[in-house]
Amino acid sequence: MSIKRRIWALPVISAIIFGLGAGASVIIANGALVSITATETVDYPLMDASKALSLDIGAVTSALTDAVTEGDKARIEQANTQADKVRATIDRLGKIPGQAGAGARLRQEFDAYYAPALSSARIMLEVEQGDPQAAIGKMQAALAALNADLAKTADSAQRQFAAGISARTACAAA
Repeated sequence: MSIKRRIWALPVISAIIFGLGAGASVIIANGALVSITATETVDYPLMDASKALSLDIGAVTSALTDAVTEGDKARIEQANTQADKVRATIDRLGKIPGQAGAGARLRQEFDAYYAPALSSARIMLEVEQGDPQAAIGKMQAALAALNADLAKTADSAQRQFAAGISARTACAAA
């Protein structure tokens, strides 16, 4: 190859190298964008909802305990309001992409807990008749299952969030 042809080939070779570099940059940037979007739409909302659920379920339990301890029948309404808040948070969790099954499962477990919990509080406040021990037994078993499932969901959300951050960091470093 003559020198003249080599000189004319340099811009073509440079353009090819530049195009390959730009293509690689686009692929890396797209991977980072996908990771950031997943963190924004799935990982963080799931972690946030699982933490909110833990707090809200604790508030329901406290409201019912306080109602019985203080003999305050009006506090049952506070528990009902708090239970509605829990259901709304569970519904929000179920709308997160890939979490419909977890939302349905947590909703079922919460309802399995709340019905006997409310019933036992009403029995102890003499608003309804029944055996409080049977209702308390069901309530405790359902609450244990709900808390265990919620702990698994929160742990999974934290691991998924950390993995998303690591993936995004790896994309940025590449």
